[in-house]
Amino acid sequence: MKWIYSFLLLSLSALALAQEEEVHSIYFEFDKYNLKEEQAEAVVNFVKSLDTAKVETIEIFGYCDDRGKDEYNYKLSTNRANTVKDKLIEKGVKSKIIITIEGKGRILIDEDLQENVPEIRSKNRRVDVVVNYKPVVVEELKIPGFTTLSRKIRL
Repeated sequence: MKWIYSFLLLSLSALALAQEEEVHSIYFEFDKYNLKEEQAEAVVNFVKSLDTAKVETIEIFGYCDDRGKDEYNYKLSTNRANTVKDKLIEKGVKSKIIITIEGKGRILIDEDLQENVPEIRSKNRRVDVVVNYKPVVVEELKIPGFTTLSRKIRL
């Protein structure tokens, strides 16, 4: 019976230490990096929905579709990422928690294997905002019969 408690405790510990993340994507028009009004509003609403006390870091990754040259696509994807970063800072996100701003360039697709290539391309013209939350503190979990996680369990 004690091994069941040990397994349960170890499982809960792993879950409690797992870092949660949330991804919010912003889509752009072909060959554009400026935000439309509704896109800017979506970013603002996303920022308002964050529990800033639990946010540890934010990463911003820009992408392009598979059209155009590599150099141009890296520049466009970086401009998209910077546009979103600027909007987040404008709306109150502290710049010190934004640890990554990166243009990834184009996302290649295999036209022969895809059914709706234009739709796939439009979904590749985006910026992903990855919000990493602080890990849950294990001591906050109350398990009957256990006082702390560091307590040794004898089998």
